[in-house]
Amino acid sequence: SCPQPVRLRLRLRIPGWCEAPDFGMEGRAEDGFFCIDRTFTGETAWTVTFPMEAKLADRPRQAKALTRGPLVYSLYIKERMEKQHKEGAPWWMENCELYNASEWRYAFDLADPASLRFEEHEIGQQPFSAEGAGVSVEVPCRPVAWETDGLVPADLPGAPTGEQVILRFIPYGCTLLRMTEMPNLAEK
Repeated sequence: SCPQPVRLRLRLRIPGWCEAPDFGMEGRAEDGFFCIDRTFTGETAWTVTFPMEAKLADRPRQAKALTRGPLVYSLYIKERMEKQHKEGAPWWMENCELYNASEWRYAFDLADPASLRFEEHEIGQQPFSAEGAGVSVEVPCRPVAWETDGLVPADLPGAPTGEQVILRFIPYGCTLLRMTEMPNLAEK
């Protein structure tokens, strides 16, 4: 809002993950920015929209990761925590080891990420926790035989070992243990 005409040059950054932003007014895209150069008079309001499309992003070893806008989604794996304490060590030298308490050996079984429906939730007391996640998505997956090399999954698995299941994925940052990069069986 301005009581008299004001010339304004405005540059709004276009996020790298957004392919089709809508700035709601005339301008031009230039070097990752939307540029507005005009005279504003009176009261002006507009809406900027950054559509977030779900995608299976390519990852190393032919794996995929589910992304939507700036977020990466992961299968939350319930954890079992074991405290490791060395005799005579102070409390602050106590270590914890996490072990999976739920199944993690899955692969995506997803032909079209655009078909996924994301659900928003009230953000909990601890936003960066599985219980406090503000958004989730149910993803079709299938169990697979996936060997481990110690505690780390070895090379990508082969054929599925069971029927399709629908699993809840949440933002990567809301998990302690997670499965994020998996093969997509629908592409094989």
